[in-house]
Amino acid sequence: MQAQRFFVEHCIKESKQILGIDQFQTRKWNAWLHQVALNFMVSSFILKEKLRNNEDLPLLSARDIKELIIFQLYKQMTDDQMYEKIINRHIRRQKDINNAYLRQNPNLSK
Repeated sequence: MQAQRFFVEHCIKESKQILGIDQFQTRKWNAWLHQVALNFMVSSFILKEKLRNNEDLPLLSARDIKELIIFQLYKQMTDDQMYEKIINRHIRRQKDINNAYLRQNPNLSK
């Protein structure tokens, strides 16, 4: 049960940090419901993209998807530069994951 809770909390954290679900202020209940519904739709789109690209980019995050969408809208760099930026971030993230596992279990490095 604890592992399922992690993924739910991670989704909520991602919605707050990347999608800004916690930054919306309203005076009417309907406006808040509409904003939350839109955030859920965007969250499901991000999840769909993560699942669709899981084999090629297993560490794809909501931040990566947001940056790709912004890139497609504004084209501030070339396709290769954008892809390289995401791959480099994934390499750093994988190194951090590996280091965290080694810190938790030092016997794995032997």
